[in-house]
Amino acid sequence: MSMHHVVLVRIATRFHPLPPKLYDELIEFIVDVSQHRYRTDLALLWVTELYSQYQGFTVCFNHDYISNFGRAPKSELFEKFDTTLCSLLQKLMDKGQHKEALFHKLLLDSPLVTTNALKILEKACLDEVYCAFGMTTLRELLLTRNRQRGELIDMLFRLCFHERAEVKQLCVDTLKELCSLKYMHRDLRMKLIEQLNECTLPTPPPHFVSYSVSILKS
Repeated sequence: MSMHHVVLVRIATRFHPLPPKLYDELIEFIVDVSQHRYRTDLALLWVTELYSQYQGFTVCFNHDYISNFGRAPKSELFEKFDTTLCSLLQKLMDKGQHKEALFHKLLLDSPLVTTNALKILEKACLDEVYCAFGMTTLRELLLTRNRQRGELIDMLFRLCFHERAEVKQLCVDTLKELCSLKYMHRDLRMKLIEQLNECTLPTPPPHFVSYSVSILKS
């Protein structure tokens, strides 16, 4: 990691709000089609520093909160982290680069994968050409994100109800592989029992009837 990256991230994260022009240019610099492979460290350094500020390990100054020693509210710092992470992911999606290593490294190595970031991953899992790449990332997250495993299992089971046969098969193959791991078996079994119980409900849950694409537009 170069000192240039460190200095750039320091400038981009020490004050809030960051001028929109600088923010947008930094996003574009990172996801540049010909250079993004060399800027993974910069992207991760940026989101990690924003998460550090959210947790209170480092400081982000805002003159609007000078009475609080310039510290922004925690909710505002989380929004800043979430927005930046999702902006990078969404920009990669828009450019058709969600199959690239940067997209997957952001999800796998980010200090926290937010709900909004998972929605973008869900879009990647439904891509008509590169859905296998998204499913691989979801699998790796299930193996490594213990605290978010419940949310990730919900996503995987929900994807099983998608109408496309390729998506269903990828989900089934992933579930079969995960069930062979002892530390995953219990959580997957509990989710399966939950869905079996849902079969007895007077009205089937929405994901039983058809996959709701509305969640991808929210």
